[in-house]
Amino acid sequence: MSLYHDKVEYMSLYHDKVGYMWVYHDKVGYMSLYHDKVECMSVYHDKVEYMSVYHDKVGYMSVYHDKVECMSVYYDKVGYTSLYHDKVGYMLLYHDKVECMSVYRDMVGYMLLYHDKVGYMSVYHDKVDYMSVYHDKVGCMSVYHDKVGCTSVYHDKVGYMSVYHDKVG
Repeated sequence: MSLYHDKVEYMSLYHDKVGYMWVYHDKVGYMSLYHDKVECMSVYHDKVEYMSVYHDKVGYMSVYHDKVECMSVYYDKVGYTSLYHDKVGYMLLYHDKVECMSVYRDMVGYMLLYHDKVGYMSVYHDKVDYMSVYHDKVGCMSVYHDKVGCTSVYHDKVGYMSVYHDKVG
């Protein structure tokens, strides 16, 4: 499944049968998200600085954030780490023993990412519009994007896809 939407920005999404998902969203910065079948997740977000997060199946996590400084965190399987960083916005990262990860970042809009041990993932990003992505363990995915119109996509495990677009929102 692939989705392309353009008004003053665009969103592209690809999801295959074995659980690969990629999202790209551009307004003034961009966000990309990759999630594979073995629960590897990477997030990149750019506004005036950037943030990247990597999380693999065995619980390794690293974060890099650059404005005038950089930050990295290593987390192993045995405990948890919580991280807070502020420049003009802020980033909060929490990772617990059962491999739940949540990232919140605010600049002028915000991005929220949650990933648990069984493979649930949601992303919310707001600038002047927003994008929400949900992906569960059995391969259901829905996307909603609104600028002046909206688009929603649903994709289930057996390959059903439905797309709705409304110009007036």
